[in-house]
Amino acid sequence: SISFASPGIASEWGIDRAALGIVLSMELIGMAFGSIFLGRLADRIGRRPTILGCIVLMIAGMFMASTVTTIAQLSVWRVLTGLGIGGMLASINALVAEHRMMHAHMHQQMMGGQMGGMPAMGHPMPGQPMHDMMHPDSGHRPMPGMARPDSAARPKK
Repeated sequence: SISFASPGIASEWGIDRAALGIVLSMELIGMAFGSIFLGRLADRIGRRPTILGCIVLMIAGMFMASTVTTIAQLSVWRVLTGLGIGGMLASINALVAEHRMMHAHMHQQMMGGQMGGMPAMGHPMPGQPMHDMMHPDSGHRPMPGMARPDSAARPKK
């Protein structure tokens, strides 16, 4: 991370930390604009092309940042890198949300099997509260005589 390199950059280039603080914030500015504009672009042209384009922006920005000789150049390449990161974050989040909605039922079954069936001394108790939360109408009853952390909070039927 450049925050670890900033003291060395400030001393080598002979600039004060306030000026370097502006340079360090350039990536955040790029991320803000990238998430807004490239996220909208992903809605129009698709997630995959946008994600691949963002990877190219990040690679180009990081590579060119290693070749700079002035603070202005470093600022420009950090903005470009930030654009790629911001667009990538927006696109990946949307892609994951879309994928999650398409496979919601399968995900519930997998999580119910992992969390609800986790054995602890032969009993599924550790995953039971998670299973009940994810499948409230499953009709599943806990094993009789088991003390569960949430049993005091449950209304008696």
